[in-house]
Amino acid sequence: MNNPEEFVITIGCDLLSAGRIEPALANFAAQSGTKLSLRRMRRVEDLPSMLAQARIVVIDLAKARDTPIPDSSDPSKKSSLLEQLFALLAVERAKAASQSSALPPVLAFGPHVETELLREAVDNGCDEVVPRSQLPAAVLELLQSQLKERFSAQPESAEAPRPRTIQDGVSALTAIVFGAIIASVLYVAYSIAPFYYYYYELQNHFDQMIPVAATETDLEIRRRLLYYVRRYELPVDEEQLQINRSGRSLSISLHYRELFLIEWDGKEYFRWEFPFYVSSEGAF
Repeated sequence: MNNPEEFVITIGCDLLSAGRIEPALANFAAQSGTKLSLRRMRRVEDLPSMLAQARIVVIDLAKARDTPIPDSSDPSKKSSLLEQLFALLAVERAKAASQSSALPPVLAFGPHVETELLREAVDNGCDEVVPRSQLPAAVLELLQSQLKERFSAQPESAEAPRPRTIQDGVSALTAIVFGAIIASVLYVAYSIAPFYYYYYELQNHFDQMIPVAATETDLEIRRRLLYYVRRYELPVDEEQLQINRSGRSLSISLHYRELFLIEWDGKEYFRWEFPFYVSSEGAF
């Protein structure tokens, strides 16, 4: 029997990250008939009461690390949300162990270039730690694993099941097929949307460089733009960013490609490349 109160806790996740999780929940609902919602943790002290009905806890490591909040033991001091989370989760694990119960798995994600941050999450007991790009697949895999455990733990019923009819089979198959199609469309849409979001954000930063070119060198402009390239985790080498200055005119350009890939069991089933060209030019 489905529990409508069950949900996935998100901590530090912005709308874009939440959008990446939604297709995984839709896919899981199509497979299992279990609908889960996202519930954002607004205060650290709310987390213990939320854990009882949570399927998964999802933490954006970078956002939680960069969010300072007053320390619960000394309000005059501030520590990062991530530090307080790790401390609280350690306490809750100890409580669960003493009561022979279990906490929902904790899935942490962050930029793939911040290896120290990802390692810190592993050291602090997060059950799974993945780069941001692998978030949807990791959420779905954890939910599927929980579903298998629940089925294996259910005792066999002594009452013989009602024989299935042809109509039952056709209705169930139709629901599964349409559910899978809808989930696939949502998954593709939410996976591709960040490509265009980051493209327009980068274009905006390119345009902002033209007016300041009179006071900043090409090296300074390059450093500032590469900061955003790394922040958005774009597949770009430094050499791909072209900056050309001629008198009182500056041009900046960048060609890159985003890759959407569907893999299953180590095999590649679908590959779609998206070429992008960011450029800005003007007098300063």
